[in-house]
Amino acid sequence: MKIRNISWRLLRSRNFRKQNGSVGILIPGTILLMVLGTGALAGDIAHNTMVRAELQNACDAGALAGASAMISSSTISQAANYAKTTCAANKADGESVSSQSPNTSVTVRVNTKVAGEMGECQVSASHQIQNWLAKIFEHGTDTITVTSTAACSATISEVAANSLFPLAVSIDAIPQDKNGSGKSLETLKLGDIFQIYINSQQVKNGGFTSMGVKNTNANWLNQAMDQALGLKSPEPNFIPSVKIGDPIYLDNGVSGQKTLASDPRLSALKDRNLALPVVEGTPPFNQSRPIIGWVVVRIQNVSLNKSGGEVETLTGTIVKTPIRGAKGSIPDTGDPNANTTLQSISPGSVRLIPNASFAG
Repeated sequence: MKIRNISWRLLRSRNFRKQNGSVGILIPGTILLMVLGTGALAGDIAHNTMVRAELQNACDAGALAGASAMISSSTISQAANYAKTTCAANKADGESVSSQSPNTSVTVRVNTKVAGEMGECQVSASHQIQNWLAKIFEHGTDTITVTSTAACSATISEVAANSLFPLAVSIDAIPQDKNGSGKSLETLKLGDIFQIYINSQQVKNGGFTSMGVKNTNANWLNQAMDQALGLKSPEPNFIPSVKIGDPIYLDNGVSGQKTLASDPRLSALKDRNLALPVVEGTPPFNQSRPIIGWVVVRIQNVSLNKSGGEVETLTGTIVKTPIRGAKGSIPDTGDPNANTTLQSISPGSVRLIPNASFAG
């Protein structure tokens, strides 16, 4: 009996050691799986966070670009296209943030009817990402959606007296001469070449203006141009100040064309910045129209007619894109070179609006 008891004890002791050895092997394996699983899950979380940040950066850039475009663009579609293009220039999850990219959707909305603002631009983007560990739990994908809204505030609504050259240009008229069509101001941007057609025999996009002074004559226009070109000391308030929405009177005649065609005015025009009032509409320019903003053009070339007695076209580079105002004003600096008044003024400012509700 004693021998049997001893044998049973030995057998139980061996089985216990075998079981204990198996558990010892399972514990490190389980820990390793847990570590690998946690690492994979952390990778999913990090991937999700990275893509969200990339999408947000792209939407922020797009919204700011769209809001900035409102300063110089006259249509909602132009601002929206600029926002989409800028957004697409950024990447998220290795793909361009564009509706043309796989598993990505981008939506842009523009609202120009915002109290106290020129407008708002909102960019929303969503992207579906592939998970790693979460697939085990039948959660193979996540869709990340972000939104960014930017507002544009104008800083100019009024230009001081003696600040503008007495030649108004249209923002939407498409000029044309015998050689073909030109481009409207609204399609151009900073640094582009802008041609101003003022000959009555062409499809014009510009006409001389007396600003808010009605029934002026050729003598007034000559003096105004001499002052604006720095050929004559400015008389206080000779070229009146104007505000956004003010009617300005346009002259469809040829007196201005003849005045500019000879020296010293012709020479003074070249390589000079001209701050010009901007209106809407096509010819004829012999009526009053509300002023909608300003543009600054550096004149590089002046074309005359065959006889050389009249200016037909002014060609220059856009120094300041069309400036549309809403609030604020440009002070009268008293600078005798009136055309530099607009050069140092920012036409508008843009900013991101956190947690914005969009009404557009």
